[in-house]
Amino acid sequence: MPSLRHLPLLLVGLWSSTAAADGPVYRDAFIVESDPSILLQSRADLLSDVTSALSELGASCKATPRNQFNSPHFTGSSFNLECDSSVEQQAALQAIKNLVAVGKAWPVRQHKAQRNIPSLDRTANLEFPGVVNSHFDRPHVSSSRTANPVVARDSAPLADTLSTHVETGIDRLHATGITGKGIRIAVVDSSFDTSVPGLSGTTVGYTQDLISGGSAVGDNCSYHGTHVLGIVGAKGAPESSVGYGVNGAAYDATYELFRIQPCGADVAQTDDLIAAFLQAGERGVDVITCSYGGDNAFPEEPWAVVATRLARNGTFVSLSNGNSPSGTGPFTGSGAVARNRDIGGKTSPLSFTPGSRVNFPSTSLTVWSPKKNETAEGSCHRVADDTAPPTDPSNAILLVERSQCWVDQDGVSLTASPRYNFTYVMRYMFATPDTSPKPCPWFTDADAETTQGIISISRASGLSMIAALTKSENVTVTLPADTVAGRVSLTSINNTEAGGQLTYYSAWGPSLDGRARPTLIAPGHNILSTFPSYLGNWGVIGGTSMSTP
Repeated sequence: MPSLRHLPLLLVGLWSSTAAADGPVYRDAFIVESDPSILLQSRADLLSDVTSALSELGASCKATPRNQFNSPHFTGSSFNLECDSSVEQQAALQAIKNLVAVGKAWPVRQHKAQRNIPSLDRTANLEFPGVVNSHFDRPHVSSSRTANPVVARDSAPLADTLSTHVETGIDRLHATGITGKGIRIAVVDSSFDTSVPGLSGTTVGYTQDLISGGSAVGDNCSYHGTHVLGIVGAKGAPESSVGYGVNGAAYDATYELFRIQPCGADVAQTDDLIAAFLQAGERGVDVITCSYGGDNAFPEEPWAVVATRLARNGTFVSLSNGNSPSGTGPFTGSGAVARNRDIGGKTSPLSFTPGSRVNFPSTSLTVWSPKKNETAEGSCHRVADDTAPPTDPSNAILLVERSQCWVDQDGVSLTASPRYNFTYVMRYMFATPDTSPKPCPWFTDADAETTQGIISISRASGLSMIAALTKSENVTVTLPADTVAGRVSLTSINNTEAGGQLTYYSAWGPSLDGRARPTLIAPGHNILSTFPSYLGNWGVIGGTSMSTP
């Protein structure tokens, strides 16, 4: 058999789950590497070989296709595997490795957006309870190769006063005319709301949804991609519209956007990330930036292999070094272990606090908070059976602690529950030790497209409302629907404690195979950038995600 380093890859992923009594006992997906001449056989033949190999283990399995890869850098496909009997992961993996068409196989990994958020101590399948696992139930995606036309906008950027640009010298690059003009940058992330003021002048030349297919890359479920895009590409929001002086680092570049995280999920899958990277590379972009990562990994991981091949082919690839609380510890994790690419760590520059809140009605909202039941759904609290929904959900707002997971009587996430129909959510901060570093403000992704507005408030305010509700008092809040009524202000203060230093939650390397990581350090804590409209257009968050763009 030829040397493996010259072989393309056939991707598959590994995902185990316990199914309902009438469903599959075992669910997985896998990645293999094989000779391209063998892979030219039909994909149906390959899947048949897989199920036949597993039948020899006594398992009756069905393999269904996901993504197809036809690239000079990566050739193959990905598929789901469902079995009606129990199978050990390593046994299934070895059975696939033993196939004639297979040279090497790996489990697919889950990769998280590298924002600095607290651990909610809940299992992955309960991250968004009641939402169908899209890893198995979304349609097969065949990526479009037709580019969207580049839309030229006559929008001038703001004067570059953003602290992160002043501290790093980007303002001086902009002053000399280095603004990204003529460069194409692919941003691979959760989703993008390009309708917000800060992205009104950003040139988007191509979009691709790797989850559902088509070119629509926006949803009302995640803020991460919008924030990342603003850091590198924001352009066109004047100060008069509360633009806060935000310019992207390369605001004159043309952007290609790839959505790789579904609504109701907190992770992206390896094959979707690889599909986005390969398509971006095939389209000839100059830069790929992706702020996702995972647990410790070696450079032989398939996503890292693809990133390495693209980098060696001349594409600048920027990936996240990882946040320590996510499990990376001192080591670089996931795709960041790729060779021949740049990995971003983060520092603590200046501190900002924007306060814009939109998408709330001008009328008062009745505060509603659930009652705990002793029964729990996994690590989530279950609403008591005798808890009645609000009389008028459209004029009510759900109040819960930021770190708590709540489900209704059917096990569905309370913020997405059809029993309660909340469209507005208010979360108060969890308790933190007095000696702990001050965290970035916490924002919350939406569990459902129906969510219209989410706001974070102080712990003291939240507890005072809970105390009043406990006494059966009626509590209402009026939330400003515009920045004028909300008396929005922006404060910039010098960070004399940790300015310019590596943040306390940044993974500091090395990689597991002993290479120096990260290779580049950039601001990543308390970063001001664009947010989706349901969160107020602007927000400050932190993480290696923010340093990567």
